Amino acid sequence: MSTKKIIMGMLAISILVLSSGCVGGDLTAEQIAEQFEQKQDNIQDYSATIHTATFLEGNEDSTVARFAMKKPNMMRTEILESSSSGKIITVSNGSTTWTYNPDENTVMVLGSLTSFNESDFDYLDLIQDMMENNEISLEGEEKIDDRDSYIIAINPRENENNSANTSYFPTNVSIRMWLDKETWLPLKYEMYNDGEKLMAVEYRDLKINTGIDDSEFNFKIPEDAKVVRYDDINDMVPENLTLEKAMDVSENDLLVPSYLPEGCEFQYAHVNNNSALFGGPENIISLYYQSGDGILHITETFYEEEPSLPQMGEPVTVNGNEARMVSYPDGGSTHLSWNRGKCMVTIMGPVDSDEIVRIAESME
Repeated sequence: MSTKKIIMGMLAISILVLSSGCVGGDLTAEQIAEQFEQKQDNIQDYSATIHTATFLEGNEDSTVARFAMKKPNMMRTEILESSSSGKIITVSNGSTTWTYNPDENTVMVLGSLTSFNESDFDYLDLIQDMMENNEISLEGEEKIDDRDSYIIAINPRENENNSANTSYFPTNVSIRMWLDKETWLPLKYEMYNDGEKLMAVEYRDLKINTGIDDSEFNFKIPEDAKVVRYDDINDMVPENLTLEKAMDVSENDLLVPSYLPEGCEFQYAHVNNNSALFGGPENIISLYYQSGDGILHITETFYEEEPSLPQMGEPVTVNGNEARMVSYPDGGSTHLSWNRGKCMVTIMGPVDSDEIVRIAESME
């Protein structure tokens, strides 16, 4: 789930908790969704400094970013500090989006962006999902950045229908949220995997409906910057390549499985050599295979330094290398990730755990 959708989920949860049981009488999911949309209508703009920390295998990755939003679809994000990436600036006036990397002096200009539209998101579905799959409770109150807040806990229910591939929130992830009493916006939230902290996000210096000027959502390109332009978001999607062509255009050596399950055939490959210009990995290669059960997707992501493995999942080994595997039995899907030097390889698809490890170990 994207950060934006997580925030929308937090807001929906706030209405759920404060309107049913904790404060007043029970409401239906439909009534909660209606109240949620009314709350959103009252917010025309807001800004905050967002402090984010992620925790992987004992390592902490921290980021400080300044964020501003103005309806209907203007946004500005500026990374002020980061332990793992550059000070990227992303600005959108609703029709044009600029992403600027000062370290590389590069700008990506996107002419038409199909951005997240709150009206397109199914709040009712989200709220029903949370009510069915999570225990939600009010734990207390606390001041955050001199603002009064409610503390809300969201813990997954243990039931056979609560599968990670059907729920908005994974079954082993719990959340604690500090909710601003005045605006009902989240001031802070923490995510845990089986009790171990994955992420902490805090919104400081929160300002609501200050009348942010439209000029804040336009960007002046530096005269000497390298500019990459896309007329439409679809232009950013890499073209479908043959395996041979992908090997030719990739800036890194391509890992290809020598073993595949019976009936699984290569379809096409994507190669992205431009993501490093904008603060991303150096090179991303995606291989797509079709089987009778669905798509087997292999992604090879190359970094400047060896990346940290995902914290979630069962520890396994691939040719002696540490790996993480997550299986979703109800959906028949398995995910496997491991590092090969500075490359993180991820396989996901409708295969069991033994098969996915066999595929991975053939990629040498």
